[in-house]
Amino acid sequence: VDPFKEKLPAAEPLPEEVRKDYFDFITPQKVQLDCIEFSERPDEELLTLN
Repeated sequence: VDPFKEKLPAAEPLPEEVRKDYFDFITPQKVQLDCIEFSERPDEELLTLN
């Protein structure tokens, strides 16, 4: 199954009254994720299927 070809319903925007609580909750996790560094590998080290 190709997830990019799936037809999914559009999501409703987050209600204004819970938006601050949501962002307060996710901020510590987002900071941790944003600190992850990924090393760049030259193309010849990547596996490809031809």
